[in-house]
Amino acid sequence: MKITIINKEYDINSQELNLIYNQLKSLPIEISNFCNLQKLHLSNNQLQSLPNEIGNLRNLKTLSLWSNNLQSLPAEFGNLINLQNLTLSYNKLQSLPAEFGNLINLQILHLYGNQLKTFRLKFVI
Repeated sequence: MKITIINKEYDINSQELNLIYNQLKSLPIEISNFCNLQKLHLSNNQLQSLPNEIGNLRNLKTLSLWSNNLQSLPAEFGNLINLQNLTLSYNKLQSLPAEFGNLINLQILHLYGNQLKTFRLKFVI
């Protein structure tokens, strides 16, 4: 099965999806159909938010979201328990959801260039 994003078809069995530099303002909820996805590259777009369905990508290991307009992350973001590498730099994040602490496999986290006022994480082990 294939899904069309920005006028291009992508196989839902893909393990990597590269959508950088596309001026995306939103991510379709159909992104959750990519259940085998391990790497998702969404940098240099105009994303202001992520759909709650992003939390269904439980096999995701790398997520790149730098240089967007994200102001917050959905609580479902905490479901990405296999995430190892996360880049959120150069957004407009002011805080992170409490569920962020569920990302127990996270090894690399880039947050520079945001508007974070506090940074408190409680990791559940």
